[in-house]
Amino acid sequence: MLAIHASIIFMVAAIVGAFYVHEPDALANLDKLQLHSLKPGQPTTPDSSSFSARDNYKYLTEGNNTQHHGGSLLARDLSLFYEFLENEGYKIAERKDYDDGDVLLKIKSRGRIVNFYIEQDNDLMFRAYYPIPSEFSEVNVNEWNKRYRWGKAYIDDDRDLVVELDVALSSKELSSQLTIESINKFFTVTEILSMWMVSGSNIPHSESVHNKSSDEESQI
Repeated sequence: MLAIHASIIFMVAAIVGAFYVHEPDALANLDKLQLHSLKPGQPTTPDSSSFSARDNYKYLTEGNNTQHHGGSLLARDLSLFYEFLENEGYKIAERKDYDDGDVLLKIKSRGRIVNFYIEQDNDLMFRAYYPIPSEFSEVNVNEWNKRYRWGKAYIDDDRDLVVELDVALSSKELSSQLTIESINKFFTVTEILSMWMVSGSNIPHSESVHNKSSDEESQI
């Protein structure tokens, strides 16, 4: 029995010795190799030149990268926002900068224009204007607000019908995807309101698809 144990010990020693002869650094650096395999590599920055236009905007505006690139898609120079909208099939028809720091953008699509406000405190709001049909009153507006919660409607001091949609996120928090979803949503609201006015007041559709304000007169 002792002879068998001695033989086994000798074989194990021979195998380890042979391995050490051929790979002397392997055993000596074993601990280092194990530690090295667990050490994380250095973070790498994606090459923006390989991105598509949409991916590049998403990279610049979403996640932690936003703070490293000077703000969101709706930064005050709005250059990225203009290009982004054009790539999505929209167009900035006009821009107005107010003394209080608010910015008005008139976004054109689907044969109409809506007003997009970027306020100084980074709040965002959409607004569209309609001439009131002759048989349309506050009762109709209240009925709209009761039935539909997507956009708030009211009659302003100039007796124009106004529909508004406040964006829940500020411009600093709004990613490219949420931006385009918000724009699409409001254009859909204006279309639904136009059809609702036609069906409720029996007015021609062409008379219900205008957008107007005193300072933001829009001609399509």
